[in-house]
Amino acid sequence: MIRGIIASLIASIVFFVLGELSVEVLGTRSLGEGEFEDMKLFEDAPEMSELVAEYKFVGERTWEFDAAETLGIISRKANTKVKKIDGDKITLTVKTDGAKNAAVAVSASENGEFLGISVSENGGLAFWNGASTKVEIGLPDKVLAGLEIQLGSGELKAADIKAAAQFIDVGSGKMEYTHAADYEARELTVDLHSGIFSASGIKAEKAELDIGSGVMNYEQAADFEAAAITVDLSSGKFSGSEIKAANTVLEIGSGVLEFAQGKDFKGETLSVDIGSGSVTVTNADTSAYEISMGSGSLNISGLTGTGEINVGSGSCSADFAATDPRGSSIDLSSGSLKVYLPKGAGAQIEADVSSGSVSYDCCGASGKLKDGQSVTLGNGGAKFTVDVSSGKVSFLDSKKYTAEPVRIDQVTITDNQ
Repeated sequence: MIRGIIASLIASIVFFVLGELSVEVLGTRSLGEGEFEDMKLFEDAPEMSELVAEYKFVGERTWEFDAAETLGIISRKANTKVKKIDGDKITLTVKTDGAKNAAVAVSASENGEFLGISVSENGGLAFWNGASTKVEIGLPDKVLAGLEIQLGSGELKAADIKAAAQFIDVGSGKMEYTHAADYEARELTVDLHSGIFSASGIKAEKAELDIGSGVMNYEQAADFEAAAITVDLSSGKFSGSEIKAANTVLEIGSGVLEFAQGKDFKGETLSVDIGSGSVTVTNADTSAYEISMGSGSLNISGLTGTGEINVGSGSCSADFAATDPRGSSIDLSSGSLKVYLPKGAGAQIEADVSSGSVSYDCCGASGKLKDGQSVTLGNGGAKFTVDVSSGKVSFLDSKKYTAEPVRIDQVTITDNQ
């Protein structure tokens, strides 16, 4: 059974959970990072040895294992404690209620680099039965090539596990995942179907998060900067905080997305693509951005850089913390767009209007632009090229951000036709 698991999920730690289970996975903290960074997943996996120890008992038992040789310790029922007593030994204490047996299994691969564990009501290590099984898994202090956790239903908590590549799949269950504070992973992939997934202290160079109809709460470690993060939200809810990624991609079918970039961090690119739903992005400091929305609503604040805003319909507001001399373009089919400029900042607005309107009430002046007109506000500065089929685009003073120094000069309107 274990050999089959490892053969299909190469170079990974595997936890596959079905039924109403409560599982806790605990990693230890002291081994140096990066030990297996160069190993390729899904290739040349060593075969798992047979189950080397299995015990069933009533009452209380304590075992001691060699930490260097032991890959996983699994125990059933409550009142279970797994702890490392020194650098070489792990002790496991299990106390049952006397009504049912407990079981312990220890598994090891040929070189101690990979772990495969299956916990389910009808498969895997099947000596566990019952609808309310509680399992605790303790791992020795190792950096692994891969971690794969599969949770069907029930509850699972995982903490302090070190693996270069981490794959997590959650069905309808509930999972809490805490990243090891002293280890940076190469990649993290999360596929959430309809359950609840909460992650904290994440340190992954590349993160790909896919949410169906579930709820995901995602917190990146405040002292970590990632290369890339991608969030693909179908219809559920995503809440992300302290996100620091050079390249950010947010794709929303529908549902609710709240994304907060870490303060005092500037990204390279930001892409937001909305089908419908409700989206809020804060601290959106970036060099270049691309925003596209079909319908729904978007509120983005702290925006910087140069880019494009394309609105099919719906309601969008963009609050700029600073304008970029390279300028930005706006294309509105219908709906409404409010652009908030830093108070006192200059701007040039060039309008191409089929129907609808382009108006400004900022920089000490107000008015509307006709098709083919442009206006220079203050000392000029960033250029906004606006193309409106129908709907309304409004330029307003930001209530949160101020340009330094404040500049309010004359208003110049030009007819470009």
